[in-house]
Amino acid sequence: MHRYRLRNWLMFQSKQKRKCGSISRTTRWLMMRVKKWILQSLGKKYRDYKKHIKDKYYSSWNTDEERLQHKSPDVSSEDWAWLVQYWGSPKIQVVASKNKANRSSQKLRHTGGTKSFARHRDEETRSRTDGSIPTRADIFIRTHSRKDETPVDEKSTKIISKFKELSATQEGGSSSSIGDDIYTQVMGAEWHGRVRGYGLGPTPTSVFGSTSRQSQAAFDELQIELSAMYEIHQQMEEWKKNQEQERRQMEEWKKNQEEEKRQMEEGEKN
Repeated sequence: MHRYRLRNWLMFQSKQKRKCGSISRTTRWLMMRVKKWILQSLGKKYRDYKKHIKDKYYSSWNTDEERLQHKSPDVSSEDWAWLVQYWGSPKIQVVASKNKANRSSQKLRHTGGTKSFARHRDEETRSRTDGSIPTRADIFIRTHSRKDETPVDEKSTKIISKFKELSATQEGGSSSSIGDDIYTQVMGAEWHGRVRGYGLGPTPTSVFGSTSRQSQAAFDELQIELSAMYEIHQQMEEWKKNQEQERRQMEEWKKNQEEEKRQMEEGEKN
């Protein structure tokens, strides 16, 4: 299967998606919605990886001849030739230019690091002793502020100021509904079935309900999902640590082998 020739994650065959999601066979406790999140996460990683090889091995060169001579080591020559032709087509270049302009206009600096919004939300919820649920405005402030609680840049400063200004004028209703209504007023309506500030998985319907109001039931369901995601992350971190330990052991073994070989060669010379 020429996986690099697929324009997006949706074009992967169902068989390949099931293979990627096979982790669920060994962790049967995962709910179906968490499996969906995993597949969405894999889709994002696929897009990010294609962008990485494009930036490093395609955009770094000016001619197709140079690009073909400096292909990514992870891609076959046949697939790389296809990608070079695909990325160089006028239609795709127009789309790429529009996407780049959109990202540039929407980009905000943040201090969230590599943690997902879901993890930040879960950690913020766990840290609260009053049992309150953080709003999307709360998560924005958390991920766009420095350790001294000052906003990370001028754009974030203006947005956070608007949050606080509107919050001071709002009365009645739950803090969650007020906070998310404020977020929508400042940041605009949701689009493409996503809910900003929640990460992958949750949709406007699952979070806000048909009336666009957050119910306690929706929050309970979301918390279960976020807890599962947190556990998955912990398992992945443990796996990464084990992989790193094995890599270091292998390097140490190679080093010892090279040292033994060097000593044997010196002994033969003597």
